[in-house]
Amino acid sequence: MFPRWIRILCWILMPFFFLFYLIKVLYNRITTFYRWVKREVIPVSLPKGLVKEIDELVKRKVFSSRSEALRYGARLVILFEKGIHKLAEDYAYEMIKERLERREKGVSRH
Repeated sequence: MFPRWIRILCWILMPFFFLFYLIKVLYNRITTFYRWVKREVIPVSLPKGLVKEIDELVKRKVFSSRSEALRYGARLVILFEKGIHKLAEDYAYEMIKERLERREKGVSRH
């Protein structure tokens, strides 16, 4: 039999160990799910000025990474090319507005 103080300590720490285990399991499931999402790596060359602008957006936390900024831009190009220019402009405006509002509130989706 363990001393009483060890048993009390175990009862106090047990919920934390359970939460740690739960977070570990959820993390493993989420990362496993994202491994199934197929992405293709595309080498891109950009002018230095454009790269600096993208880096500035990442630095200001508008985007979490260069890749996210480029994916966002690619989605906008597709919207424009499908002939829904007005919708794409409104969509882009709303997305940017939403990001800025989240940034002001200190909330991030990432």
